[in-house]
Amino acid sequence: MTTNPTTTAKELLKVMRTRLTLQEKGITNPPEVIKTATKALVDQLSLFPDEEIISIVIEENNGKYTQQSTGKVLAEIPRRGLEERDDEMRKTLIRCGVLEEEKEGTETPK
Repeated sequence: MTTNPTTTAKELLKVMRTRLTLQEKGITNPPEVIKTATKALVDQLSLFPDEEIISIVIEENNGKYTQQSTGKVLAEIPRRGLEERDDEMRKTLIRCGVLEEEKEGTETPK
């Protein structure tokens, strides 16, 4: 199944900077290929205007981040093997204060 959400460069940069910080501090420890792709995406997003639209294609094996206005692929981040760590990541983000747990059990960014 493929989904195609969009977001602004500003919002995606905020999320990806948080992920990169967690990786650099050793709070999360994804495979090196994911760390490299996350850093590359942060570097590219930091050059865009805040309102630049970024398309995100999430497939079974990866997430593809594309600059909507040009179609340029900014990064492809592998997802293989991450599903079992999603719950651990969510708990870490709540513990670090990045997410707040809501009553229904869903989280929202702070």
